[in-house]
Amino acid sequence: MIGEFLEKYTFDYLMKEALSRVNENIDTREGSIIYDALAPACYELAGFYLDLKNLLLDTFPQTAIGQYLDYKVEEFGLHRYPAKKAIRYATFSNEEHHGVPMAIGARFATIDDTSLIYKVVKATDTVGKYEVECETAGVVGNRYFGNILPLENYRNLAVATIGEIVTSGQDRETDDELRKRFLIYVNEKPFGGNFIEYVQKTREIDGVGAVQVYPVWNGSGTVKVVVLDNDLNPASSETIQKVQNILDPLQYTGKGVGLAPINHRVTVGTATKFPINISFRVELITGYQIDQVKPAIEKAIDAQFLELRKNWSNYSDVNTYHAKIYRSQLSAKLLQINGIANIDNMTLNNLNQDITLTLTGQLQQLPYKGTVTIR
Repeated sequence: MIGEFLEKYTFDYLMKEALSRVNENIDTREGSIIYDALAPACYELAGFYLDLKNLLLDTFPQTAIGQYLDYKVEEFGLHRYPAKKAIRYATFSNEEHHGVPMAIGARFATIDDTSLIYKVVKATDTVGKYEVECETAGVVGNRYFGNILPLENYRNLAVATIGEIVTSGQDRETDDELRKRFLIYVNEKPFGGNFIEYVQKTREIDGVGAVQVYPVWNGSGTVKVVVLDNDLNPASSETIQKVQNILDPLQYTGKGVGLAPINHRVTVGTATKFPINISFRVELITGYQIDQVKPAIEKAIDAQFLELRKNWSNYSDVNTYHAKIYRSQLSAKLLQINGIANIDNMTLNNLNQDITLTLTGQLQQLPYKGTVTIR
């Protein structure tokens, strides 16, 4: 590992080396004059070697973190994706359930623990339906659905509801995500509408959290681009239309009007939700009840399926996709829960076998937790 050779220079090591050079007739025990004289210098030197190791690590993109990683990737023209605010549709109606006009800039709060604020930013063609923007950047703005409360009184307003996502919010890109994107960029050069150029250009579009690309999916010159939103859920129709217009507007398809090269006919879509019903038998440690572990079971399964969706866009050396749901991985996740002694007889969608997702130009399945049955 880079900088590993500097790890030995601890305070104890430096003190031992320094004291070994003192005449053996001189008292070097802790608390002696020579020991107390050398200790501050060795303490500072140990800190210096630690800083030197961190400086060395920050020199290379494989190990750099934070601002230093930003500096390294900027040398190649890349930049960290910033956090972005979610834009949603909201409807405002009176007691007769008729839409009412709302002032641009009006602010509304969610009625949950997050207490997010959404601001009206744009009207639609439908009376009482507006686009609202979450004032807090990140994926947190994508998750609330339901009633919202006005921060001021508005005439004739009886009900305000937030619903469909227009452009999903996005968290600031992490160091690991940026590093992975950078290494792909330098090792797989985008050029002339090749596979990796479609992946990179599409991923840079606002609202796109993951992308799959299927070349020649429907004959020569055809390209299928499948996108997810920033929450790794199926993208909204607005996001799909935005990506289509940027890559290859349908009215000018194949003419090179968008980012796609001439004679590339691009079709943009999103994945299909594929629920996985899970059934298994659980053996508990003595003293535990099933109700005590149920919440942790649900949480663990949700985490496993989120991880599967995070890896959904990973491709092989020959630019193909493969994803499989392994019962062994699910069982291993559940066995980490306090109180569970064993998991067996697990089935997925009533099948006593692992499930391979369909990932082709015609169908792209996106795994979700279905019903969970504990026997």
